[in-house]
Amino acid sequence: MSELKNAATGTVLAARVVRPNGWLKRALGLLGRKTLNADEALWLEHCWGIHTVGMRFPIDVLFLDQDLRILRVRANVQAGRFAVAHFKAYHVIELAAGTCEQFDLLPGDTMALSEATTQ
Repeated sequence: MSELKNAATGTVLAARVVRPNGWLKRALGLLGRKTLNADEALWLEHCWGIHTVGMRFPIDVLFLDQDLRILRVRANVQAGRFAVAHFKAYHVIELAAGTCEQFDLLPGDTMALSEATTQ
């Protein structure tokens, strides 16, 4: 399992990052889940937009470039949105609502994805 960190501070934003492979897993994303725990994230590569149609809960969304720098932060995206996008994005990260505010994530911040350490 991978973990998401702020590259500058080393702060772990999500200890369990799911990186779906295959078009079906990517298309389903968080659909069917009742919640997204505070320590979880969904990382979509080669992606510039998402929707929340059919979801049951709000999420925070980060749009990243190829260097994992945040291009845009969309906090508290409500369920039922048809499109949330940034056309220059290369990665999209879906986080539990409130994560961006909790960790003061801003455009320009750089993220890091690494293998989670086991304790």
